[in-house]
Amino acid sequence: MELAIAPLTITNEFASVEICVQESGNGVEAVVTDRRSGTSRRIDVLAFEGLVWAPRWFIDSLADPGLRELADEIQSCEQDGGSAGESASKTGG
Repeated sequence: MELAIAPLTITNEFASVEICVQESGNGVEAVVTDRRSGTSRRIDVLAFEGLVWAPRWFIDSLADPGLRELADEIQSCEQDGGSAGESASKTGG
């Protein structure tokens, strides 16, 4: 039996994501896509449950623009073959 759920788009003034529910080898998972960047992440049910139990400060920290900047820096360093720590030490940070 194939899962047939239409993609859901959620948007506000700060973000826009599309959520698609798909079957995987381990059951069902969501594919969440940042509509601005096109970046996607597969999230299984266990990870979603973890968000429910996570403390509010942790959830709020995920919306911190500094976290996105740090993730961009780490990704850039990984592509260059370095590490975020090396980048921070070179810039005095």
